[in-house]
Amino acid sequence: MLLVIFGAGASYDSIPFIPPQNYNQFRPPLGDNLFEARQYFLDIMSRYPRCKGIAPHLIGGSVEQKLQELSAGANPEVRRQLTAVKYYLQEVITLCDKQWSRLSRGITNYRGLFDEIEGWRQRQNTNICVVTFNYDTLLESALVEDPRIQKKLERIEDYVLPPYTLVKAHGSINWGHDYSPQTDASTLISLRQGTPSDIVGQKNRMIDLSSAIKLDEKFYLIQGDLKTGYLTPALAIPVETKSDYECPKDHIDRLCQFLPSVKIMITIGWRAKERTLMDMLIDRLSSNVKTMVVSSSPESANKRIKFMEQAGLKCEFFPANVAGFTQFASGREATRFLNQMSAQLGLVS
Repeated sequence: MLLVIFGAGASYDSIPFIPPQNYNQFRPPLGDNLFEARQYFLDIMSRYPRCKGIAPHLIGGSVEQKLQELSAGANPEVRRQLTAVKYYLQEVITLCDKQWSRLSRGITNYRGLFDEIEGWRQRQNTNICVVTFNYDTLLESALVEDPRIQKKLERIEDYVLPPYTLVKAHGSINWGHDYSPQTDASTLISLRQGTPSDIVGQKNRMIDLSSAIKLDEKFYLIQGDLKTGYLTPALAIPVETKSDYECPKDHIDRLCQFLPSVKIMITIGWRAKERTLMDMLIDRLSSNVKTMVVSSSPESANKRIKFMEQAGLKCEFFPANVAGFTQFASGREATRFLNQMSAQLGLVS
């Protein structure tokens, strides 16, 4: 079986004809670019007063490190600010997702990669597990729109149905949590004030009351264009060690069940900083899994490999001799790697 892991670098370099060196205001941002001064980002931030309070602390240096330091405390105001960050991230990534998809016309490296993988999968008659740490839905679009795969994603449960198990470990822009009935009555009354059409007002009330709101653990698939302010975005705050997941427990359970059967793995744009997933891979993967590492350059891929080896991951690593997702997809490197590793493992050709 094949495991594919995507990090932020995959969506950043996901349109083959808009390479990373070309600036575009709608390019899906890397972690440290989440609060950069793009005009559309600033417009969205202006709608959330508590997000404006935290933003100056996140300019310059590592955004993920700074958010981790802020998340470590139990200050109710910081909690409200971090909830505002979730709403901001949901809108920013939704904007980039829609505009980037419009620019691509559906021609993305995700689509090209899964075209290769599906051809290999059908020959092998096997299942695929995909893990992504991106909030956007570019990957889902590739799986849904491929005429051979046609994955249906109408319910949260659909994400982990074979042959393609999709685990969005840090949540998704189209996922949310409702408030729990255990939330006290006065808080619920405050939540319901205002006019239903004032979506931004509803969201800001959710932010203001976030310290008092108890959230339902159930995940809801948001339909349409974020039409309700009552669903808190199911997004993990992007912190440096990334130990917390924001996805259904059943999805993580499916991943755990899948890992011991993995023979081949491909990572694209993943820095391997997610400690929880690294521990799962170390504990559950068999030794010497054939692993291709794709990064922004061969040198960067070797650094990622060294990091994973030092962390204790005992795979047989192959650094991709290309610069980024676009070169990997355009060169059909996945087909070459999968065929070579299948032959070595004695799998069906």
